[in-house]
Amino acid sequence: EPSDSITVWGGRWSDGRWRRVQRIAALPPHGRDQSQIVGDGTIHRGELVTAFISGRVEGVRGEVQLVRGSGAQWRVERAALPFVGTSYVDVLSFRDTLWLAILGAPLRDAGLPLVHGLWVSHATAVGWSLPRLVAAKERSPLFEPRLIGSATGLVLAWLDVRPTETQLRWRGIQANGEGRAH
Repeated sequence: EPSDSITVWGGRWSDGRWRRVQRIAALPPHGRDQSQIVGDGTIHRGELVTAFISGRVEGVRGEVQLVRGSGAQWRVERAALPFVGTSYVDVLSFRDTLWLAILGAPLRDAGLPLVHGLWVSHATAVGWSLPRLVAAKERSPLFEPRLIGSATGLVLAWLDVRPTETQLRWRGIQANGEGRAH
């Protein structure tokens, strides 16, 4: 049935049924068509962590929110990153650090280049690191970034869609956020 909001639920699937199902958040009606859980989620320090885009802020897609929990208790946290125009986010726990890949543009007063593109940030003891631009949108749309951990480091992959072709691109990311594109 039509609804004024979307409710996000969390629980644990065990022995063929859902257990400890709990209401996590109700997304506002103005963001109903834009709010979505995106990416694949990850296990970080014993909790499931996934992300969603929190609807619209002044007519543009809003900020990144994290859903964290263990099946018994869930909470929603604001990622506190200076982005608007956010259309996708992926989250990964890698070597005990939580990473985000964000497809969007920074706020004007964030002190970052005003470029719509693919950015990475990682959690630190005092909050999120300053996001680093990995790929600029330019004229071709970027889609579905994915963070992937490997034995030798962190990899960020995305689809680069052009009028005549679609290419899978990737970049190795070092702990300081730098890397080479492929």
